[in-house]
Amino acid sequence: MGSLLAKSAFRHLYKHPLQVVLTILGVTLGVAVIVAIDLANESASAAFKISMDEVTGKATHHIISPSGNIPDSIYTKLRIDYGLRKSAPVIEQTVSVMGIEGRAFTLLGIDPFAEDNFRSHIYKLEGGNNELIAGRNYSAALSAKTKSELGINVNDSFIISAGGKKDTLNLATYFKKSANSLSFDNIIITDIAIARKITGFSGLSRIDLILNDDERQFLENELRKKFPALQLSSSEAKKGISSQMTDAFELNLGAMSLLALIVGMFLIYNTMTFSVVQRREYLGLLRSTGVTGREIFSTIMNEAAVFAFIGIVLGIIAGVLLGTQLVKMVSRTINDLYFTVNVSEIYISPLSLIKGAFVGLAATFIAAAKPALEASRSSAARVLNRSEQERLSTKSLYKFVIIALIMAACGAVILLLPSKSIMLGFIGFIPLIAAFTLITPALVVLIIFLIKPLARNLFGMIGAMSAKGIVERLSRTGIAIAALSVAVSAVVGVGTMVAGFRTTVVHWLEMRLSADIYISAPSLVSSNNVNPLEQELKSKINALEGIKDTDGYRRIELDYKGRRINVMAGEMKEQSKSKFLFTGGDKDEIWEKLKSGKNKVVVSEVFAYKNNLKTGSTLEMPTVNGVKTFEVVGVYYDYSTDVGLVSIYRPWFLEHFRDSSYSGIAAYIKEGYNQDELISKIENITKDERDLMVRSNTELLDNSVMIFDRTFLITNVLQILAVIVAFIGILSTLISLQLERRREAGVLRALGFTPGNIRFHIILQTAITGLIAGILSLPLGNLLAVVLIYIINKRSFGWTLQYELLPELQIQALLVSIIAAVLAGLYPAYKMSKVKVSEALKSE
Repeated sequence: MGSLLAKSAFRHLYKHPLQVVLTILGVTLGVAVIVAIDLANESASAAFKISMDEVTGKATHHIISPSGNIPDSIYTKLRIDYGLRKSAPVIEQTVSVMGIEGRAFTLLGIDPFAEDNFRSHIYKLEGGNNELIAGRNYSAALSAKTKSELGINVNDSFIISAGGKKDTLNLATYFKKSANSLSFDNIIITDIAIARKITGFSGLSRIDLILNDDERQFLENELRKKFPALQLSSSEAKKGISSQMTDAFELNLGAMSLLALIVGMFLIYNTMTFSVVQRREYLGLLRSTGVTGREIFSTIMNEAAVFAFIGIVLGIIAGVLLGTQLVKMVSRTINDLYFTVNVSEIYISPLSLIKGAFVGLAATFIAAAKPALEASRSSAARVLNRSEQERLSTKSLYKFVIIALIMAACGAVILLLPSKSIMLGFIGFIPLIAAFTLITPALVVLIIFLIKPLARNLFGMIGAMSAKGIVERLSRTGIAIAALSVAVSAVVGVGTMVAGFRTTVVHWLEMRLSADIYISAPSLVSSNNVNPLEQELKSKINALEGIKDTDGYRRIELDYKGRRINVMAGEMKEQSKSKFLFTGGDKDEIWEKLKSGKNKVVVSEVFAYKNNLKTGSTLEMPTVNGVKTFEVVGVYYDYSTDVGLVSIYRPWFLEHFRDSSYSGIAAYIKEGYNQDELISKIENITKDERDLMVRSNTELLDNSVMIFDRTFLITNVLQILAVIVAFIGILSTLISLQLERRREAGVLRALGFTPGNIRFHIILQTAITGLIAGILSLPLGNLLAVVLIYIINKRSFGWTLQYELLPELQIQALLVSIIAAVLAGLYPAYKMSKVKVSEALKSE
């Protein structure tokens, strides 16, 4: 019996190839988006980890300094006085290579004679000298791939730029990647003496160490007693701090990718339901001849398994292809917001593929279970009754509404729990989507009741028929409308969130960018000017005719107790006061407190949220004088980084960190002087020594907004994919309904309807379907926006954003929904209009 049922199911699928294709496509797209996002995130993480491993080598610990500069004497003391022979000095800086645009390289200055214990695996040097000779001829080593990209050979030269300063290096040798690593393509190795000349370091960036537990304990005690300015940091902690920065970003992308799968589940459910409906007469005959409900259930679930298998295989293939494109967007965003990461190839993680397959399989089975159960539990008489399913669906509306209200309440409780868990926020929204789905049929009935008279007045009898037909097939149209509504609601919700975020950031930038000209060193991380400018440069700019005043700031990064701290030192001039908007307290009073005490700081809202701080709290930070306790005297709004900032008055910064350089300089122009001419003069100050980024406030604002828009580009792609899946769902619904309505079309033709009337009837009905989906998407979309702004975003990044209702976005959502539905209805309308009366009515 089982083989006969399987053959019967196969024949049914064979006769309806388009429906099969659409179902498989729904699974494919859902799985593809999950896999693509996961692979993009994994590839970026893997590339960063590989880069960290290349640079760190086998080191277990590092000695670092808050000033970023460790005296050579410390290294000497470690090796000679303390006998720590497994130690190596390092100078490290991010640079770019002329001729290879948009890629960051790590300049690694090392002592070749101290490296055997650390990075010996990368010194398989070929094609020239077998070692780097200290200080000779600015010699350096590159990977064979980079050498090929530059088109150079051994003894040829190439140019690098470190913070705008250009230097020429000579290729002494090159190395190939080893078997235990993916790539060394983003490293430039040179002797530490050459690196010091290039970077301007007077000491070392860090000291790498391989320590056992006893050595670690001893060194920690020694540093605490004799060198309080230095810290001993583990290699794993350093990697962990950097990965924590992108955790929220990656989690948000992963959650967004689930949207396409959720919409895909609607599609699968729709298709499996129609598969049952189309065969209800046949299934009824089977039940009457003794086939059990369990056998019918198994047959339908086996069909779903076939759909799932094919869809998962295709989805994984499509996900890998899509991932190669998305990884560029992900890495670009990480470079804009966090740190430089170069992804030369996609990393195909088996876990990502397994995750995509599991989620796709689970989604398919969950979606197919309900129609399979309905088919297996119905008696033969009920299955043979064509109107039975619709009668039961209509009768159950009030039950669905009650269940929906309960689920909505559960979702609200989860969302309002006092927690900082991002995942809990996403989990809380799932019951809201389920509640919306359950209540959709009742809302459809209500909306049809309201618009049916209007449809009759505008389009006559055809208008009334089109509206009524949606309710008559509510068990199928309700799911299709819900799927399209959920997809379009994502457009509304995410669009509203992004628009509110954009408005907030633009207003904040306009407040902060009050100077006329901004000067910084070129940086490969768009949001972070970490490359220093000399104090003398500020004096030279200030001395230019036409410059009224200058203001400078310095930004450094500290790693302390497993977290990243960004410290910003400002001169806190009177014109700077207007740039700070505090969350509470008197601005003048906060300003005076900040200037009056050397251990006073103000922190950004993000930093305060992530570290549970408020005005009056204390904060520990490492300084050149050891770990010091600072008092938080104010909390201010800032949208420059989701890591957060600690701001301190520059004179106190100099005392705590002994760093007199600047990360950026702002210049104010005297009235009557030309801005472009002054920009040119500032660029000429250092034209023979280094490049500068000199931009007007308008240019800097435009560039910042461009980076913001680029950050959300991947989100827009995910929204479009979700709408495409929903479009396929609507198309599947209409094609399936067309098969059911052949007899209806025949009756209409027999009553005098022309093919044009039939086409107009179907297209009008799909337009009404799209209109209803669009109307329903608006409240769900705006609810999603509120959750994203006030819960998800706050928990992810700590920012306070403004909710902004955008009429144009609501109209756009309605149009997208209507157009998607109408386009999906064109083919079914054409096919219905071609139905022959004799064939459609031959069973009557």
